[in-house]
Amino acid sequence: MDTEMEGLAALAAQINEKHLSAQQKAVAAVEDAVEAGRLLLQAKAQLRHGAWLPWLQAHCTLTVRQSQSYMRLANVVPKLDQTKYARVAHLPIRQALNAIAISYDVPRVRAVQTGAKPDAKPDAKMEEDQREEAALKSTLSKPDKKRLDRARDLQLKHMRLDYKIAVAELEATLED
Repeated sequence: MDTEMEGLAALAAQINEKHLSAQQKAVAAVEDAVEAGRLLLQAKAQLRHGAWLPWLQAHCTLTVRQSQSYMRLANVVPKLDQTKYARVAHLPIRQALNAIAISYDVPRVRAVQTGAKPDAKPDAKMEEDQREEAALKSTLSKPDKKRLDRARDLQLKHMRLDYKIAVAELEATLED
């Protein structure tokens, strides 16, 4: 029985060691992503307009999307207060990105949680899209208009559901 308990104690020690190692690597991953983003921002600032993407693709192994994520982390994470930084630092990079996006878009999160529309003025692009949609609808038959409206409603419903799920998962992660 004692050897069994000793074996379990050794396993517990190994589990705790690996858990600590995983936490340290997660923190290091976010810190490395922030540093990579800072370096990317430096490189981008030195290039003339239009030269950024060709330079990135020719000289770096990361994708454009990854570079954008790293630069976003570099812009936001250093500005977080200590409490928020502690919550973000141990997360995997994708969850850290979600955390900083949500922390800076509180009205949108609350709106999604309550099902209300966020208080935001539509930008010029959104207004242009709405005008184009109205022009398109004017050329459609009544059944086609209903189908288009239904498709749009379903798309919005899925987007709200995806956002609610992401918020719930993030809140659960941050509570741990």
